[in-house]
Amino acid sequence: MKKIISFILCITLIFAASMCVSAKYEEFSSDDKDVAIPQWQVINTINITFYITDGKAYISYLVTADTDNIEVSVQLQRQTLFWFDVGDEKTEKSGDKKYISGSYTVPVDSSGEYRVRLTVKAQDETKTKTAEFSYDENLLMGDANSDGFIKANDARLILRYAAQLEIFTQSQKNKCDMNIDGSITAADARTVLRMSAQLI
Repeated sequence: MKKIISFILCITLIFAASMCVSAKYEEFSSDDKDVAIPQWQVINTINITFYITDGKAYISYLVTADTDNIEVSVQLQRQTLFWFDVGDEKTEKSGDKKYISGSYTVPVDSSGEYRVRLTVKAQDETKTKTAEFSYDENLLMGDANSDGFIKANDARLILRYAAQLEIFTQSQKNKCDMNIDGSITAADARTVLRMSAQLI
């Protein structure tokens, strides 16, 4: 009797397992047009640094992928009732490299809400990333000591704040978060130092 029960259980388990495999196979069947089949992604990282100071929008970017011939399009936009383009769209190609980095400077003529829109294409994959910035004409980005100039001393103050050796007001925090990631770090100090040396 035990042998018969064991045999029936084995048959039941084999039947159940075969149904699961069949269902799994049908789930990814190419005949079913409503099912999205996962694709291998080739674009790895998209990094943007974006800030506006002294009437100019400074945009820099780095994109990496598992393929070459990456294409990047950069467009600055301003919000009124809707987002509209400011300046020309910049398009750049990586050629035979698996990364692309660049920068773009666009003049802006008034305070307001701005965003940069980065569109990346690699093989059949397209990704878009945006970064927003609230521009106040009276706010000089990177001017940590509020003296009206961008100098190495500002980068030093930012480094001290990042190391918790300084206390910043909210206004200073707004001016010193250069990559708009919500925190003030050595990366922001590096950007300010490059600004003071007129490298960006």
